[in-house]
Amino acid sequence: MLPAFSFIDNIVLWQHLVIINGQEAIEAVTLTNLFFAGLYIFLVSIAVINFPGVMEVLIFRNLEVEAGSRYAINQLAKYILITLGFISVANELGGRWEQVQWLVAALTVGLGFGLQEIFANMVSGIILLFERPIRVGDTVTVDNISGRVMRIQMRATTIMDWDHKELKFPNNYLW
Repeated sequence: MLPAFSFIDNIVLWQHLVIINGQEAIEAVTLTNLFFAGLYIFLVSIAVINFPGVMEVLIFRNLEVEAGSRYAINQLAKYILITLGFISVANELGGRWEQVQWLVAALTVGLGFGLQEIFANMVSGIILLFERPIRVGDTVTVDNISGRVMRIQMRATTIMDWDHKELKFPNNYLW
């Protein structure tokens, strides 16, 4: 059945220039590459959704790991899976590091100057996940609001107050 679909490898969507052994060559991105990119997106989505359950069954069940540590490991693994998926899809569709390195450098400078608050929240979120000064389930007071920590995400932490309202606080308020 697979040979019947070999015709999609002949459908060129776009071409890009690559350098192989010091020589320039034109490489085509075909419909097959697009299907593989879609497959990667699907697989990464399934992996990110099911990762906490798989870790619980395979690893955490046999080890004594605190709930906060489990949450931190699961969150960081999700970030890594999403990053690897993005790189795989970009690579399949013809993206190369040489094409985006200046864009990444410019975005990094933009984060440093224009988006300091968001960048500070992201770094604070990673610090909260690693150092765990507060953990999921802890009771905290922020700006005269007391409640229980429900989620620690990349930029914000969700706290449920005693009236069962979920409030989001930027991570740098808690760090």
